[in-house]
Amino acid sequence: MSSADLVIIVALGAGAVFMGFLAVRMRNLMRAVGAYALSSAFLAALFFLLASPYAGALELTVGAGLVAVLFLVALVLSGAEGTVPPRSGVKDASGAVLAVIFLLLFVVAVLPAVLLWPASPPVVTGIGTSIWQYRTTDVLLQGIIILGGVIAILLLLGSRKSQEEVR
Repeated sequence: MSSADLVIIVALGAGAVFMGFLAVRMRNLMRAVGAYALSSAFLAALFFLLASPYAGALELTVGAGLVAVLFLVALVLSGAEGTVPPRSGVKDASGAVLAVIFLLLFVVAVLPAVLLWPASPPVVTGIGTSIWQYRTTDVLLQGIIILGGVIAILLLLGSRKSQEEVR
């Protein structure tokens, strides 16, 4: 693995962690959902770079797309588009210290293995063959997750309309 690849991997990982931290810390809930979606997109890019296109596609469609849209729909329908109250500083500081400790332990445990075994590019066998012969379960699971998300959005929209009719 070249040093440029390592820099990109570390930058994407740091971007994902930073945006995840912002998603938890932001007071504006709409911006927090945007930070979560960007964190998921960074993670998907990291999966693609590490030669795991199926995990990257699943993270991008479900994590950055479907879950973020569900959060936004829930925020809009609940009317909770404002801000959340401030948090305690002691709990935040202890959480940040624990997060840094776990990140350092993870880097120490995983980084040597990543440097020893560079990711090889996937063998291209054709999209139909690779999806339906090798990844059938993953594709069906992703379809079920997306269908469940669409049904949840429709149920949320339907309950909103029925509440408006009652008024």
